[in-house]
Amino acid sequence: MKAQSRSYEYMKQRFSLLAQQWFGQLPYAETVCNGILMELLGIASREADVERFPSKSLALADAVQQYILEHYREPLKLDTLSRHVNRTPNHVTSVFRQIKGMTPVDYLHEVRVSAARDLLLNTRMTIAQTAEYLGYCDQSYFNKVYKRITGMPPSSLLSEKRAP
Repeated sequence: MKAQSRSYEYMKQRFSLLAQQWFGQLPYAETVCNGILMELLGIASREADVERFPSKSLALADAVQQYILEHYREPLKLDTLSRHVNRTPNHVTSVFRQIKGMTPVDYLHEVRVSAARDLLLNTRMTIAQTAEYLGYCDQSYFNKVYKRITGMPPSSLLSEKRAP
């Protein structure tokens, strides 16, 4: 069976985290992997149901998603996204949540945290440098967002990176 995902970049990032958890055999890796798999199955199921959404709504959500993927390092506000698609902020949030299952701001944070994980694992950037690079003005806010999304602070990722 062949399928094309509307959330390709996001799903690619989630598969990357899944592989990292599974092959790294981190504590509770099986539980985390089950959660990620359930999320991916949910997204795939939701995308299978897209026929029930009007094509204009799908196009709007895709345009917002693409804009976020292209500009995630910049300070983005909902007003900027809504101006990009010529709709009100409430309409953009409502349509995006209905189709993607999260708000545009939550999606932005997911993309940034995924990018942060890659940067922290594959570069010599510090947490503060990574936070600034990804558009967070405050490292403590970045730490809070990172922990909310991954369940652990970014410092734990660095300690895992240093472990043999």
